[in-house]
Amino acid sequence: ILLYKQGENYLAQRLTVEAEYLLKQAINKDEKFAEPYFLLAQLCKFNFDLKGSKDYYEKGLSLQPENPKFSIFYYDVADIYLKEGDYDNAEKYAKKYVSSKGYNNKYIGEATKIINDCDFARDLIKHPLSFSPIQLPDYVNFNYLQYFPSVTVDGNTLVYTSSNSFSLTGNEDLMVTQKINNTWSKPLSISNKINSVRENEGTASISGDGKTLVYTACGRRDSRCNCDLYISNKIGNEWSSPINMGPTINSNDWDSQPSLSADGRTLFFVSLRRGGFGEADIYMSKKNEQDEWSTPTNLGEKINTPQNESSPFIHANSTTLYYSTNGKPSLGGMDIYMTELSNNEWTEPRNLGYPINSSKDDQGLVINSDFSKGYYNSDVIKNNKQLTVLYEFDVPIEIKGKTHSNIAKGTVSDAITHKKLASSIELIDLSSGAIVSSVVSDEINGDYTLVLNEGKEYALYCSRKGYLFKSLSFNYTGKNDFNALTLDIELEPIKKGAHIVLNNLFFESGKYELQEKSRTELNRLISFIKNNPNIKVEISGHTDDIGTNESNQKLSTQRAKSVFDYLVKNGVSPITITGKGYGNTKPVVPNTSDENRQLNRRIEFSIIE
Repeated sequence: ILLYKQGENYLAQRLTVEAEYLLKQAINKDEKFAEPYFLLAQLCKFNFDLKGSKDYYEKGLSLQPENPKFSIFYYDVADIYLKEGDYDNAEKYAKKYVSSKGYNNKYIGEATKIINDCDFARDLIKHPLSFSPIQLPDYVNFNYLQYFPSVTVDGNTLVYTSSNSFSLTGNEDLMVTQKINNTWSKPLSISNKINSVRENEGTASISGDGKTLVYTACGRRDSRCNCDLYISNKIGNEWSSPINMGPTINSNDWDSQPSLSADGRTLFFVSLRRGGFGEADIYMSKKNEQDEWSTPTNLGEKINTPQNESSPFIHANSTTLYYSTNGKPSLGGMDIYMTELSNNEWTEPRNLGYPINSSKDDQGLVINSDFSKGYYNSDVIKNNKQLTVLYEFDVPIEIKGKTHSNIAKGTVSDAITHKKLASSIELIDLSSGAIVSSVVSDEINGDYTLVLNEGKEYALYCSRKGYLFKSLSFNYTGKNDFNALTLDIELEPIKKGAHIVLNNLFFESGKYELQEKSRTELNRLISFIKNNPNIKVEISGHTDDIGTNESNQKLSTQRAKSVFDYLVKNGVSPITITGKGYGNTKPVVPNTSDENRQLNRRIEFSIIE
């Protein structure tokens, strides 16, 4: 007993080597003395030796199987077996704890969950998904820990956290690797303005176009709490100096694990702030038209539980959310769930299944825009060390979101000088008139990237002060080829003779009444004219060559007049605009195919003075 007491005292002082020696000496003196086995079990658990911990627990319990003072250790053994994926033994020991009349009943709820999770896990294992992850190259997984990846919508840029130590004093940095000719490049520090020498930077999310980065930094002078969210923007090839996202986003408690929507205007993150449903909850904030972040809202009890939620990831389609939780049925620890946004409500989350989820903590899942490739981090044993590495996998059909996406990317430039321009690019849902995405092209190289989702009909507007806006139309309401689009946009300076095609005005065949979905374009036109009061413009109607010249002339005139009438009715002075029909006299391309004829059927907007 004296050896045991001395070992217990050393363990309280964290003198683990001395404690282990004395506890083993106590066992050598009396192999049937149970208490040293339990302390050795806890010591092994502290050192991540789960097998040693389990063996000592089971030996001690075999000596004192009915002693209520030790019944809590049945729960500890059950938890270890759960982590190992031995569901039969996990259930057996959890039931022993629940049925015991021990001194400590605080884990009855957790033990009951283990029992239920064992049944849940065995059922999922009977229906495995097709899942064959491939570890990313060693030069990507170069450090002790690599975790929480984030990928741009084109799938060619991967940002992740890397740490050179398992200890809390280890340095976390953000690394970036590029996919070139289908091979990941050697990772580099994302920026000297973001990574520091002594402080930690991690758990980042990059916007779809790779231009905005939100990440977690801890221990900064301007932090509200130990860990806050920071934001940086990329202009050309340089990242701006990061700034704290301020009291609207950051609380006086821990805030971390961000996920940006593809357009960088919706932010999901995890917080321990007060007022949630339990421990760490997922919150969401949106950026308004003045580029101000809204007060974060809790995603609600359908998503959040009394336990922990972590690593949210909003897919590029903006409707599929993946996240991890230990508060719902699982195969052990944190499992990854998914939910879909439908009619402004999240559907009931569902477990991704086995073997994507395992008996370990499963977190950090991201999936590229077309649901072809996914990335996540997991633990491996290498050279007798437990490391955390990144994996890539082909996404099983069962975990793909309902809405598929297409990428539109290109550059914006001046149509005369070809200088690259920073311009506002908005994507509008024509059925509702709502802005579904809004980005700004890079002021140095003119680059932009947008995501278009199936099931929608879109208007795209590119605008900059001093230029005519550019109007494009996309119809994804039917089945489409979801290959990436390259759309280089040239903006015409506002001057006499400049003109654009209004691609989002819609008429039924042979008719001149404007369809309801034309309102987005018409209202955009009204705003442009009112913001440029010194110009005079012409609205011109054009047709293809099908039908008689007389009928085409009449139809084009009627359509131009419909637009003219709408503008005047909504406050545009009739002095500043004229409407005219040109029939089929001014084709932009020869009327030699259906595609060409469609281009010739148009309404144009021209500056005449």
